[in-house]
Amino acid sequence: MATNTDISFFRGEDITLNVTITGTNIAGWNLAFSVAKAYGQTRAFTKITGDTGTANVAVTTTDISLTDTREAWTIDSWIGAIVTCNGKTMTVTDNTETMLTGLAWSGGGNPGNGNSWTLTGAGIDITEAGTGKFDVAIIDTDTDSLDTGSYVWDIKRTDAGQEVVLAYGNLELKPKVAA
Repeated sequence: MATNTDISFFRGEDITLNVTITGTNIAGWNLAFSVAKAYGQTRAFTKITGDTGTANVAVTTTDISLTDTREAWTIDSWIGAIVTCNGKTMTVTDNTETMLTGLAWSGGGNPGNGNSWTLTGAGIDITEAGTGKFDVAIIDTDTDSLDTGSYVWDIKRTDAGQEVVLAYGNLELKPKVAA
């Protein structure tokens, strides 16, 4: 059964939500934290756990991208995340269902084709998987462009065949005290 909790914070504020799914081992789970003006409406922003890909011919890279044709990512869900491949890193500035794009890989060039990769820094960090603990990092730019007022949020397990809402509630986005 999902837990209902209301939260509030100031627009443009950097905050971390410390979340515990009591009595649950969340090792290997994919999670998503989403905020919208109302249920059923377009998400204002989403935070997700990282991802990994094994070495395979489906993985190709260029000087500014990594493509893995086995993936089915949500468009723009990885913006701001860090992709690491064959010792090189790149900050993701855009993504499609199968491609991550950035400005350049660390050290220039590209990591080469067929290598394994990892994605980190997408907003949810599992801190103690065995006890169901994780953090959701909300940064100032997530809310800078939003109107102050009432929103709804949820945390969902997103693994295929295991999709379930774990927690949800109302979010009050307060105006900044000073500009």
